[in-house]
Amino acid sequence: ADVAPARLELSRDFPEIDNRVDASREDPVERVLHWTGGVGADVVITAAPSGKAQVQATRMAAKRGRVNLFGGLPKGESETVFDSNVIHYKELFVHGASDSTVPQMMTILDLMASGQLRPGRLITGVLPLSRFREGFELAASGNALKVVLEPGK
Repeated sequence: ADVAPARLELSRDFPEIDNRVDASREDPVERVLHWTGGVGADVVITAAPSGKAQVQATRMAAKRGRVNLFGGLPKGESETVFDSNVIHYKELFVHGASDSTVPQMMTILDLMASGQLRPGRLITGVLPLSRFREGFELAASGNALKVVLEPGK
């Protein structure tokens, strides 16, 4: 799910993604419940700085599902109200994550070396560091996935 149609269009380059939802036009909870026959998703990861997405994650999760709050919220907007009955009656496991351990990074490097993980596909813009303003504008525009700024160029 994304709220930027341009990023959703870029996701079409990833055939391993089965379903997409434009969260600016459709309710992602309804879509996930539809795709799963009303069961919900076993694992939901929020990777967006959105309290609304975090609340939706609990609603689209299956009973005894896992919800990972990876996307931190902006300073001053970090309080979110969850329906505790949703978490309680679904028996959800809700946890946060903000970084990686050394063993996790070693696993990632092994996956990259074997070709099983290809993060370069996420890079949709490469600019010299001298054009950092343009890079930040591109990243904030919703028209890119990841933007790389190269020093010394």
